[in-house]
Amino acid sequence: TVEERNLLIENVYPKLKEYCQEKYGLEFQIFLSHRYGGRFLPATITQRLFSALYPYLINLSFVEQWYKVDQNPLEAVYILQPLTEDLIKDNKIWNEIENKLHTDLRQAADKCYAKGMIEKEDRDLFFISVTEQEIHRALENNHDQTNRMLCFIREITDLNEIKNKNKFAETEDEPNRLLDKLKAQIYTQLDSQNIKTYKVAWESKEDRETYMKKFLNDFETLVKNQIDYHVQHLKQKSLLLTDLLYDEVMEHAIQCKQSVERFQERNDIMEKV
Repeated sequence: TVEERNLLIENVYPKLKEYCQEKYGLEFQIFLSHRYGGRFLPATITQRLFSALYPYLINLSFVEQWYKVDQNPLEAVYILQPLTEDLIKDNKIWNEIENKLHTDLRQAADKCYAKGMIEKEDRDLFFISVTEQEIHRALENNHDQTNRMLCFIREITDLNEIKNKNKFAETEDEPNRLLDKLKAQIYTQLDSQNIKTYKVAWESKEDRETYMKKFLNDFETLVKNQIDYHVQHLKQKSLLLTDLLYDEVMEHAIQCKQSVERFQERNDIMEKV
């Protein structure tokens, strides 16, 4: 949320940056998001995927009005068209258009997926948030090194007592369901020591300040531990590679020496030639 992000930027990121620069000569940057995240229309749809959806689009002409094909890439793509000035000024109209596009694309994706015409990743493009897509990529790219990932989960115990509840939590059922599913996946795939969960009564100033202090301290400590661990791991890997190179060079030198020792001159033959 805004509160945690601002405090991290003000109090923790500078320390981590200084820590990396002083100890390793490295720069450090990180970006976090607490909520499930917005589920936006995909900026592009591959021609392969669009062709699969095509027969099941109820408002085909409407979708084609907003997604125009671009033949320039190696694989043609359908690109979401930019908003006009009128739509930028009147956000309500764009919200209606966006919802209509979402509904049509999602129902078409559901039908295609049910028929085995597209993969789950293709269907997810129209359903899950950008944040979840990024988390999936991180989990996939680090499936054998999940200790490289940290997760901080905040649970507000007095959520229903907060006046502006929608600022802190999803208000619709589907995003909440997707968020719960995402959390369950994280709990399953990450080591428990890399997950920090906090319970806080947000309306209590004392409880909130205690939580913030602990969160910032935990974040700084855990990220420093991550930096130390992986820098040392890279150093060890570098040393190993250096040793392997040394061994290979020495092996070549030994083979060369042995070959020279076995070499017998044949000057008599060479003189005849």
